[in-house]
Amino acid sequence: MKTLNIIALATTMGLALPVAQTTNAQQIIEMRIGNANPIHLTQSGYFAIGYIDVPQGRWIISGQINFWEIGQTGTVFAGANASVGEITLPTDGTSGFDSATFPTPTNQNLHVTIPTHVLQVGNDPRIYLVAWSNSPHQPPPNCYAWGSLFAERVGGGNESYHLIQNQNVLIQGHGPLWPVVGANQ
Repeated sequence: MKTLNIIALATTMGLALPVAQTTNAQQIIEMRIGNANPIHLTQSGYFAIGYIDVPQGRWIISGQINFWEIGQTGTVFAGANASVGEITLPTDGTSGFDSATFPTPTNQNLHVTIPTHVLQVGNDPRIYLVAWSNSPHQPPPNCYAWGSLFAERVGGGNESYHLIQNQNVLIQGHGPLWPVVGANQ
């Protein structure tokens, strides 16, 4: 099997992104946001801290997000998911959640793993890495988020590649899909 490595520079939303592309027998796309360049979350709601674009088909998805909560008091909730076409955090078992309670202002790292699941991608090729941080009855979060998203094609296709994207992207979602009891919305 012959492997071809290509280093390219891609542009997404005006940002230069280093991209490594390898052709091989499977399709894998991976996006990483390192802790040296975290995304600052300062509002309640859902945010896409990064995304990948994939061809149509079925994809096995997994990922994780680290949240650095700064000066939080009370209970802090954090959630993560990978969603296709829109920025959501569904309650169907494909989202991961974590929480912590702080009696005094505290800086804390929360880690949320996105459960491995299969997504069907249609005409909209974008898969968002979605982050959510919420402190009920508190001011909006002061939080930094970083993480990764991994997609592997299930069932083939004519193209084969391994794509790694390093991004610093923040896109605001539409807010909660369900009411959070006692949360500031």
